[in-house]
Amino acid sequence: MEILFEVIGELLSGVVEYIEDNKKISKWIRYPILIFSMLFVIVVLLGLLLLGILILQKDIIAGVFIIGIGLLLTFLLIYQIYKKS
Repeated sequence: MEILFEVIGELLSGVVEYIEDNKKISKWIRYPILIFSMLFVIVVLLGLLLLGILILQKDIIAGVFIIGIGLLLTFLLIYQIYKKS
């Protein structure tokens, strides 16, 4: 099951990357797909941060670890966006 999710994730990320770089695809198709993928990534990052805050109340080490992962992924995303533009 894990391999199936990995393959689907790789396919989706490859399609989004192809659509992002290909100017031949209509803006009406390209922009909604890019916006949807960006919103998905933002929701996952916010979910990690909120999960870390909720876990922080019960277990400090695990909460700080999850918040750290969320912040690291957020900074890496910002770095990649800055580097690409």
